[in-house]
Formats: sequence, C-alpha cells, structure tokens
Amino acid sequence: MGSFLLLFFIGLLGVLSYSSNLIKLLMCFELLNLALCLIFLILDLYLCTVFGHVVSLLIILITAVETVILLGAAVIYYNKTLNLNLHQLMRLHG
Repeated sequence: MGSFLLLFFIGLLGVLSYSSNLIKLLMCFELLNLALCLIFLILDLYLCTVFGHVVSLLIILITAVETVILLGAAVIYYNKTLNLNLHQLMRLHG
C-alpha cells in the first residue's frame, strides 16, 4: 500500500536534488509517473472499474514518448557540446 508513496517521494526528492543532471532528472520523473500509475491502479481495485487501467496505460504511453523526445534532444546536444550540464543548457536561446 505504501509502495507508491515511497516511489513518489523518492522521485520528488530526486527531482529537487538532481537539478543539474539530465539523465538522473529523467529517471526521477519516471519514478513519479510510475507512482502515479500505481495510485490509479490501486484506486481501480477499490472502485472495480476499468478507468484506472486506461489512465495508467495513457500515463505510460505519454511518459515513453516524453522520454524518447528528451533523450533524442539530449543526444543531439551532447554530440554538439560534449556535456549534459543543465545549467549551460538553460542559457540557450532560440
């Protein structure tokens, strides 16, 4: 029952503490989304509906697309600058 809370707080702590490393930040966002899926699935067990399964699949789909786009952008940026420092990435314009 408390596993989704543990995953959520680990992900939240990671997002707040790893603000300069792109890969760790993406992994922490994945943990937050996984915790959200678990919340909907547990809620679905109590309500006996299909709503939680559908929402969980949509969250997983959106998370996968987001990760592919961000990792693709990170690979392109790394090939040009040879680092993934988010502080330098935030200074980009255009």
